[in-house]
Amino acid sequence: MRSLGKNIDSLNDILTTCKKAPDITVISEFRLNDSNRVNTSLPGYRFIAENSPTNAGGVGMYIEENTNFVRRSDIEFNIDGIETYFIEIPRPKRKNIANGCIYGHPSSQLEHFHNIINDELEYLNRSGFETEIAGDININFLKYATDKKHFKLS
Repeated sequence: MRSLGKNIDSLNDILTTCKKAPDITVISEFRLNDSNRVNTSLPGYRFIAENSPTNAGGVGMYIEENTNFVRRSDIEFNIDGIETYFIEIPRPKRKNIANGCIYGHPSSQLEHFHNIINDELEYLNRSGFETEIAGDININFLKYATDKKHFKLS
């Protein structure tokens, strides 16, 4: 997002031009804190979020106002340079959805992140969740074969 305050009108334009607006829109790096709160409202949505301890992060979601959900702070993992926000959407007679937002600061410790996200996904799978995760972890997966900084290459 690179600043929700500067880009909320563009986000609203995108959502209103969709044939069917998404039930959930994940937002990372929105750069809000208690001292620079801006209008975050969009018609038909609730905004839920966790501000960043830094000036550059923040993770949250716009959720369609009729969607039932529960925040799942017990499955969030916020470590040095990584911010997360998770919710659970109950669905009768089907798997519940664990929906998460992740922001990885460019200087985050990715080896530690890889271990935690692997454990997290295994837990969610064993627990019977359908899992949807989005966000920005500042890794270019198109450079997987050559990026020694982000990927362990043998």
